[in-house]
Amino acid sequence: MRKHFDEAQVIGFLRELDAGQTLQELCRKHGFSDASRVQLQRICAGRRAPSSSHLRRLQAENQRLKDLLHLQVLERERIRQALLHPL
Repeated sequence: MRKHFDEAQVIGFLRELDAGQTLQELCRKHGFSDASRVQLQRICAGRRAPSSSHLRRLQAENQRLKDLLHLQVLERERIRQALLHPL
């Protein structure tokens, strides 16, 4: 059986390896061989920076959306309170 990993997974694997996890632990944990690791490194060598910047953009957008949702929840609560307790 041949496993296919998407680019985000591969970058995650390589980051774990860069963070100090041993190659044997990484291969055992994610189920790929040392030869596959070399191939994955070669495939993603030039893609690491754009993917990480893309991830940062997504995280920033996610935070912005969470803030908007929080504001909507507060506004909904204010409206609910105004309807329950009119002046």
